[in-house]
Amino acid sequence: MSNNIKQIRKEQGISVTELAAKLNMSQSNLTKIENGQIELRPDTAEKIAAALNISPRALQNHPAANGTIMLDVLNPEALSLPPLSGLPIPACMLQSIPENAALFAVSDDTMAPQIPSGSLVIIDKSIKDLISDGIYLLQIGQNIVLRRLQQTFSTTINILCNNQFYIPQQIDISSINIIGRAVLAFGSKPL
Repeated sequence: MSNNIKQIRKEQGISVTELAAKLNMSQSNLTKIENGQIELRPDTAEKIAAALNISPRALQNHPAANGTIMLDVLNPEALSLPPLSGLPIPACMLQSIPENAALFAVSDDTMAPQIPSGSLVIIDKSIKDLISDGIYLLQIGQNIVLRRLQQTFSTTINILCNNQFYIPQQIDISSINIIGRAVLAFGSKPL
C-alpha cells in the first residue's frame, strides 16, 4: 500500500530519525514503511498521523492512479467497516473540498428528505465554530448527529431537523461540540 509519509515528513522539516524517535520505532522500520516494504497497519498509521499532527487518511490523501482520494469515515460502524476506515471518492468531485475533509454516513431520517438515511456527507473538519446558519456535524453528549444550526441573538442556538416530524430544539451553544460543517451530500437512493 503506497503512502506519502516521507513527503509529509519532509514538508514539515522532520528527519526520519526524529520521527522514528517520536514513534519509539527503529529508523530502519520507519524507512521500510515509507518505502512500502512494510505494510502500514491502521494502528501505526494513527500513531504516525498523530506525530505529524494530521489525519491518518492524509497519509494516503493524494489522488491514486485511478483518480480517487481516500477520505476518513467518521462513523465507519454505520457502514459495517472496521475502525479507521476510509472510502475512495472521485478526485474530480473534490476540487473545492478542503484538505481536512472526512465522510459521515447518515444512519437516521432526521435530515430527510434532503439528506436521506444511507447518504454520505462530506464534512469540513476545519470548521469548529458556528460561522453561519447551515448543516453541521455535532457531538451532543455521547451522540454524534448531523443537524441544521440556526444562530440566535443570544447564547443559544436553534437545532433543526429537515424532517418535519422532529421538534426543533433551542440549546446553549456551550453544550455542543461542532465537529465540522457539511459541504456536500451523496444520496443513496437507486437511480
